[in-house]
Amino acid sequence: MSWLTLSLLSLLSFVLYDVASRFVATRSESPRAFATIYNAVVAILSFSIFFLDPTPPGAITPQILLLTLLGLVLWGINGRLEYFVKKHVEASTFAIVAKVAPVGTFFLALIYLHESLSINKLLGVTLIILANVLIFVNQGKRAILTPEGLRYTVMICSVLSFAWFFDALNVPALGVATFSVLSFAIGSLISGLFPTVSLSDIKRELALTPLWQIIFLGSLNLSGYTLMLKAFTLTEASNVIPIATATAPFVVLLSFFLLGEKDFLLRKFIAALITLGGIYLMR
Repeated sequence: MSWLTLSLLSLLSFVLYDVASRFVATRSESPRAFATIYNAVVAILSFSIFFLDPTPPGAITPQILLLTLLGLVLWGINGRLEYFVKKHVEASTFAIVAKVAPVGTFFLALIYLHESLSINKLLGVTLIILANVLIFVNQGKRAILTPEGLRYTVMICSVLSFAWFFDALNVPALGVATFSVLSFAIGSLISGLFPTVSLSDIKRELALTPLWQIIFLGSLNLSGYTLMLKAFTLTEASNVIPIATATAPFVVLLSFFLLGEKDFLLRKFIAALITLGGIYLMR
């Protein structure tokens, strides 16, 4: 299978995950309980990545251990917040706003890892910022985000910016499969234990969303990630990432047809196309 086919299949998986996870989140009564179940399921599914990338962890120094713990805590917080965000923010909106997170990661890498700065990358950052300005400017009486949705969105984008930054340091040391298993497992623990989720909430979430649907949802997310990794083995990441992460326009359209997200449709679609250009330039 070619890298292009793998990249397109990865894109399809991510788009379907974004839309399906919003649908599931809207019927959840306890997003934290759902996150506990979901992250535990994906942690188990993540063992399948060892078939694609069996790289074992390397030598663990005190510095690597500290960075790993910081990175895992960040992914744990992301796991706890994800379904709060998806419950309160439309998929078509979050698909655009979430692209702010890579901008934060870019500046962190620029400052602390001394990665290269180019005109194209700066233009990409500018386009992503402009897309978000377009989303939020002149909303009038119909706000595109509720105060609660805005709060959760700012929190998760901030967390993701740092989490992806630590990934650049941690994944090479631990291996993709090991880090994936740990990050989802920590997400389940942080969601379920601080404070402890009640068994009745767990049962209620499983009644609202049966386990097989949660497995399917987790499989979409994980397959997108795995297909993207496989494509990396066949070509440069700069070829794959602009395709695999170009979810926004497709999420906007699918959310309109499948979820009935009609507000600000034209504005969202234009903003989504702008983010597409931004992602391409930042690759």
